[in-house]
Amino acid sequence: MHELLNQIPIADTHEHLVEEQDRLNPGKPIFPADISLFFIQYVESDLIVSGMPQSDLDRLKQIDGDPEKKWHLIRKYWPMIRHSGYGQMILNSIRSLYEFDDLNDANWQEINTRIQALPQKGYYKNILQNLCHLDHCQINALDAPVYRNTTWPEFFLMDLCVTSLCSDLEPGVIEQIIGRPLKNLDDCIEAIDRSFDEFAEKSVAVKDQSAYRRNLDFDTVSHSEARNCVQYCINKQWNVSKAERKQLEDHLFHYTAAKA
Repeated sequence: MHELLNQIPIADTHEHLVEEQDRLNPGKPIFPADISLFFIQYVESDLIVSGMPQSDLDRLKQIDGDPEKKWHLIRKYWPMIRHSGYGQMILNSIRSLYEFDDLNDANWQEINTRIQALPQKGYYKNILQNLCHLDHCQINALDAPVYRNTTWPEFFLMDLCVTSLCSDLEPGVIEQIIGRPLKNLDDCIEAIDRSFDEFAEKSVAVKDQSAYRRNLDFDTVSHSEARNCVQYCINKQWNVSKAERKQLEDHLFHYTAAKA
């Protein structure tokens, strides 16, 4: 049954994967290419709960840190998190990618060496398609404010991310899109329209991430109220509270949802 299930292609509906060529660029490393790679992002929560101080976690996440020093940080907490869901993810990855059944003092250096050697041209395809049996990945790109053009469009299905255009508005993004300083509400609307005109047809979804930073109480706000709000924010050079800009962002969110 396990072998049968592993043959079923999977639709991966949410990833933040960067482009392969960006992962292979030695001049701009994105993640540490050592044993600590398995212990950053979500696994950090398990490490913190098991007692790792923030200072040690910061050292663990250093891109150019000493792998041996990192292992000595990891080995103290690894027994406490190895049976969690994230811990099992690490073990499954080690088995699938590096052919070891465990992570310990005896093998961590060899695993570390294999981690450093794995990134080669084509390794995304090998892991994501051949090993994980993914049919496609839906990508919410964090390295582009609205949309990322991808070199693998048949596999990486890209989100149109509208957060910075409406519900957590970033004036700099608006100005980048329209090519001039943001002066009024119409400029905000134009940036949204331009984004949909350019990217909507090739996007798989419209994505809003503002739940991390605000309540999802999007009031119905009139055009005139939003126009007054954006003018107030501009006069204050955007040095305003979330409450002071809420009318503008609520209005733009409803506009964007209607576009979607």
